[in-house]
Amino acid sequence: MTYYKKWIAVSICMAILLIGGILLVNRTAEMGSLDSYTNLSMDEQIQSIAYDETSGRLYAGSYQNRITALDSDGTLLWSFPTGNVVTDLVLGSDGVLYAASDDQYVYRIDARSGELLQAIDIRQRVFDIAVDEDHGLIAVSAGINETKHYVMLYTLAGEKLWSINTHSTARAIAFSDDAQQLYAGTNRADLIRYSVDGEELGRTRLRAAVKGIAVQAGGDAVAVATEYGSLYLLDTHGEITFSRMYELHDNIIGFGADDTLDRIALGGRLGELYILDDRGEVLFSDDRKAGISAFDFTDTQLAVGSLGEPVRLIPLDTFMISRFIGRAGGVLKLLIAVLACGFTISLLRSFQRSRDVVKNGTVLLIKHRTAYLLLLPTFVMLIIFMYYPMIIAFVRAFTDWNIRSEEIHFIGFANFRRMVTEGYFLLGLKNLFTIAVADMLKVLTVPLIVAELVFALRSAKARYWFRFMFVLPMVVPMIVTVLMWKNIYDPSIGLLNQLLETMDLEHLQRVWLGDPKTALGAVIAMNFPFIDGFAFLVFYGGLINIPTQLFEAAKVDGAGRFWNLTRIHLPLLTPQIKLLIILKFIGSIQNFMPIYILTGGGPGVKTYVPGLELYYHATTFGNYGYACALGMAMFVFILIGTFFNMRMRTQSQS
Repeated sequence: MTYYKKWIAVSICMAILLIGGILLVNRTAEMGSLDSYTNLSMDEQIQSIAYDETSGRLYAGSYQNRITALDSDGTLLWSFPTGNVVTDLVLGSDGVLYAASDDQYVYRIDARSGELLQAIDIRQRVFDIAVDEDHGLIAVSAGINETKHYVMLYTLAGEKLWSINTHSTARAIAFSDDAQQLYAGTNRADLIRYSVDGEELGRTRLRAAVKGIAVQAGGDAVAVATEYGSLYLLDTHGEITFSRMYELHDNIIGFGADDTLDRIALGGRLGELYILDDRGEVLFSDDRKAGISAFDFTDTQLAVGSLGEPVRLIPLDTFMISRFIGRAGGVLKLLIAVLACGFTISLLRSFQRSRDVVKNGTVLLIKHRTAYLLLLPTFVMLIIFMYYPMIIAFVRAFTDWNIRSEEIHFIGFANFRRMVTEGYFLLGLKNLFTIAVADMLKVLTVPLIVAELVFALRSAKARYWFRFMFVLPMVVPMIVTVLMWKNIYDPSIGLLNQLLETMDLEHLQRVWLGDPKTALGAVIAMNFPFIDGFAFLVFYGGLINIPTQLFEAAKVDGAGRFWNLTRIHLPLLTPQIKLLIILKFIGSIQNFMPIYILTGGGPGVKTYVPGLELYYHATTFGNYGYACALGMAMFVFILIGTFFNMRMRTQSQS
């Protein structure tokens, strides 16, 4: 007994270490998500931000045509209206906020009160600005169209010094550290260098339109981000010293860097976020639901703005921790795997019965080694093509595996939290419940009635032909049936609307699959009158296997058809009913093909189901880790349903 107690104690210790390791990995994974950091909620789509670390104030320019100031608690301090989108914000050292807007103005605003100090009329749409207060200069990139676009230089007082046509839209502009050069990046993939007097010094041709420029303070490096995810580092003469492309599902809309270019931020239109070091290595990455549009680095924090999510404030120290976690993550995962194996072995040795099972299994394996050797190829194929993919899907459900990144990071339960917080999965469950209940009602009623009617026929020949006719549709591929019903529901030439028109019931005509009120019902009503060939065969097979002596005895007692149905047929068809319930339950969860073809989940999310969400994330959005998590959740639902069905079946048999 003492022997087993020792192994139980070892198992408990292993379990504690294993749980601790999993919680540690989960906690470190949470640090790799913006959700873990301070947020300042704003119900706006942010285009530009500026953050004052000293006062804790955040200034945001939005697509809602205003500049908003918040304190460190997220309380609104002031709001300044503009005539169009605020394209850039620069916070000066003297408490002045410089703002560029599509309304053709550059504003100087008191950052403390929100009072307008000056409005410089550029007379063209302003794309970007750069401010050098030490030399009293404002550089402006503005234009009317692609061919009439200008780089301009103003004094802080609003006096124009010069203007040069770049003949291509320049979405990014920046001063050199000594303000003796001006950099402008164009849609034609040119990085143009101008002197402070307006003379063009040179051009560097890149591979895509320039989206952002940052200049190293006290150094000679320039960082440039281009439209499709490329980062370039250049010297002050325009020579490229480094270039690298990062995986984005769409183009870059956000770019930022600290003064030393030790940290560089890229934001994608579809929510991709990369924080890089000065060598282009990824320090931090995340995948958000909204596009990452704006960054502002301070000495200790990074402010991140997006097109619909709260502004996040991330401590810069986090990125070094994230790098360490990335390097140590493999060792930690290996340690967890070793602990899991140790826990399994110690648990098996903790109980006499489990020890006997392992011992007897080993003896049988050695005794019948020839048979098992011949079965080995089958086992290998099953492991490779069935169990290995299933295990991989289970593991990847806890990662951020996606098409936009070559790296796969462990993120703990983030994918499962996303199912609950994002909302689509829960909406899909609601629709799935409705469809599953309707499917079970259909499969347990009409096929049973038809089977009873065929069974009641006296002529064996008639039973044969009716059975044949009801089963014949099973040979038609399901895709053909779905396409046929799609044509039936067609609002213009569909049979249903044409029939209503013939019957002078035009007021009942609908866009059946496009109307939110009828779409789900139309999907459920497909295959009317619901004579499922498989269910019919199952019920009919159960009926013909009922002993005839029961019917003869019931006839002697004067029983009628209804008595036979309720007292003989249904009780003896219980196994068939339970079989059909579990098969239909599994099929309702797994089968999204009719919805995909008929509605695609629409209109809106009225016919959206989890299986369809899994398909979209795996094939369209490229979020493979999230798709694995969805598949795992569906597997758990099926497992629970099957368990309860088997439990009830066992109890009824006992």
